[in-house]
Amino acid sequence: MANVMELTIGGTVYQFKAGFSFIREVEPLKTQVQNGMKQDVGVNFILAGLHDGDAESLLTALDKMNKGQEPRIAREKLEEYIEECDDIEALFSDTLDFLKNANCLKKKVKSFEKAVAELEAKNAIG
Repeated sequence: MANVMELTIGGTVYQFKAGFSFIREVEPLKTQVQNGMKQDVGVNFILAGLHDGDAESLLTALDKMNKGQEPRIAREKLEEYIEECDDIEALFSDTLDFLKNANCLKKKVKSFEKAVAELEAKNAIG
C-alpha cells in the first residue's frame, strides 16, 4: 500500500500514515501570528526539523503517523528505535520521502522544499 510506510521494530511491523488525521494532530503543535491572526504551522515545523535532522521532529512525525494504526507503537519504544537506529540518515530521508509522496502533503512538501532551495541559493550568493 503506497500511502502507508512500514517499519519493523523489535520484530513487529508498524504502519505509519500521513493523511488528514496526521495533519490534524501535527498542525496545532506550532502556531505563529501573522497580520494579527493565529495560524497553525506544525506540519511546516516538522518538515523543517526533518530537513535539519532534528530527532524530536522525527519522533513526533512517526508517533503522529502511527496514531490510529494497529498495532500502535509506544512513544518510548519509538524513542529507543531512533536512539539505536543503525542508519538514522536513511530514516530521516525515508520519512521525508514518504511525506513528499503522501497525497495530503505532497504539495506542501514540494512548496517547503522549493522555499528551502531558494533560501540556500540566496545564502550561497550572499
